[in-house]
Amino acid sequence: MLGDLPEAEIRNKSIPIQTLEGYAALFQQAGDALVLGEASSNYLNSPLAARKIHDLVPDAKLLASLRNPVDRAIAHHEMVAQATGVDTPILETDNARWLKSSCYFDKLKHYYKMFPASQIKILIFEEWIADVPSTLSSVYGFLGVDGSYELDSGIGYTPAVVFSKRFQRANWYRKLRPLVSPRLAYAIKTARSKLIGPKSDSVSAENRAELREFFEQDILKLQELIDRDLSSWLR
Repeated sequence: MLGDLPEAEIRNKSIPIQTLEGYAALFQQAGDALVLGEASSNYLNSPLAARKIHDLVPDAKLLASLRNPVDRAIAHHEMVAQATGVDTPILETDNARWLKSSCYFDKLKHYYKMFPASQIKILIFEEWIADVPSTLSSVYGFLGVDGSYELDSGIGYTPAVVFSKRFQRANWYRKLRPLVSPRLAYAIKTARSKLIGPKSDSVSAENRAELREFFEQDILKLQELIDRDLSSWLR
């Protein structure tokens, strides 16, 4: 937990790891733990990540949590609108590039090419939040760890905190930011996230139907790749 780390270590969390030695150092406090792990959604966006992970950790067990691409695209659209202050229609052609960021097949196929399916577990986000205990039990079994461990699974809504570009350009913001310690900034963000609920749906039923059509072929290819029924995403 970041709250338990020294302030200098929290600050260093923003510095990308450049070497294998630097990456290994992240696990120094794990002691003699038999199972270690970490998470980054950016691995799915890198065409080289699957090969590099395989070259360095060929026996790695991989988990990916996938959200209904329609819901993910809508959330992405709202985040971009909040950051830029420009709320363009979600289905404009200029948005096609970032809409594709919610397509999973081309990203996951590299992992299924490099790793056997037995080392990959796909979690469907909607199933996860609907039955947390069963999902965790299946994850424990996949990882080969103690299944009796009871995790506090209280689900809290944690929205992305995005400041507009205009706000970030403000002189007073640049002057104030260095005065706020990383620990305090993290605590404020955590507390704020507990007070903010999900936004009401800003996309019409017609636009949702168009988004489902946009993602349909990707969903069909994905369900064949991962051998899972994803028909609920198409309804």
